[in-house]
Amino acid sequence: MQQERRRQKRLPFVQVNARVRVRRSLFSREWVDVLVQDFNARGIAFGGDLPLQQGEKVHLSLQLQTETGDFAVEKAVAILRNSRLVQGKPVFGAEFTRDNSAQVQQSLGQIEGILNRYMELSSRISQGR
Repeated sequence: MQQERRRQKRLPFVQVNARVRVRRSLFSREWVDVLVQDFNARGIAFGGDLPLQQGEKVHLSLQLQTETGDFAVEKAVAILRNSRLVQGKPVFGAEFTRDNSAQVQQSLGQIEGILNRYMELSSRISQGR
């Protein structure tokens, strides 16, 4: 058995990527990558310089990347509840709607569960230092 040589334990790789579908003109829409600030099964906060208004319905595509594989949710529907500036950049808060299918809602819950387990592991590792 090989001896561990790392000075500190490392966390497994976990990353959430998101895209928002935005209107570019009267007849065109496109998917734009955004930076996820936080996430749970009820909502998401994301940053990006986007032409979005409070109360607007948006479609999101989410991808959770882990060492063991990727997990995706396509076209989750959310309502923009707020926007604010953080360090001079816009951050939007959106709430997932009940319009989402049972499968999308279940997938959002699974992503939240994976992220919670990751945070618990991260906390245990940092306390064990």
